[in-house]
Amino acid sequence: PDSLAYGQDWAHMQNAYWISSSDMESIKQMVMQYGAVNIGYQESGGYRNATYNSYYNPSGTGGGHAVTIVGWDDNYSADNFVHKPAGNGAFIVKNSWGLYHNNQSSDYVYVSYYDRHITNEFFATDYEIENSLYDNIYQYDPLGWCRNLVINNSKSLSVTRFVADNPNETVTAVSTYIIQPGTSVKVMICTNGDFKNQNAYNTVYEHTYDAAGYYVMPITPVKLAGNEYYVALELSVPSGSAQLAIQSDI
Repeated sequence: PDSLAYGQDWAHMQNAYWISSSDMESIKQMVMQYGAVNIGYQESGGYRNATYNSYYNPSGTGGGHAVTIVGWDDNYSADNFVHKPAGNGAFIVKNSWGLYHNNQSSDYVYVSYYDRHITNEFFATDYEIENSLYDNIYQYDPLGWCRNLVINNSKSLSVTRFVADNPNETVTAVSTYIIQPGTSVKVMICTNGDFKNQNAYNTVYEHTYDAAGYYVMPITPVKLAGNEYYVALELSVPSGSAQLAIQSDI
């Protein structure tokens, strides 16, 4: 309801997943696992077939309209589009404009697998309803992910200082952005203040992420010795240079 949608502390994003346009099976798996996948495409009447409630833009120009994939049909005929795509198959998409399609009778539309805009970026999110997992959240992220810091190595190490509200808290999760698919993450925490000493850190989490995104990582709980603690993130990419998401005023 509207009373919960704005200005209320009722839902907290836990994870966000980005996948590449070429991986159709991952898109379908995300729909099955999360219920919907968000995408962007160009909406133009010249590419919409009102008879079949279908849409296909072969031109590769424009874009910017946000919609949601809720299903698919591998056998949806290529003949049902104004411009015939290279093959059959379409995503079932929920539009954001209400009863816009099929003579104001449907807010769903079939969008071809071959559309030049729907095959850009796909993402899905996990939410926790109400704040039942964590008592406090400490973060440096007022601007969000603005730039990529490229490291001339396949492995990067970064350390962040946090100050808890109380000296007797327990750290149970760490969150960060993962830019490159296949990134392996090692999370290490230092609680004694000796943050330049590698031996002062305990490894509390290790995982490899198939998709880029933003992740809340459930670590082995760490009881604080005081208010201050340090989180070290070691990121390793399968090839090329490791990248760190950074915020900056742009």
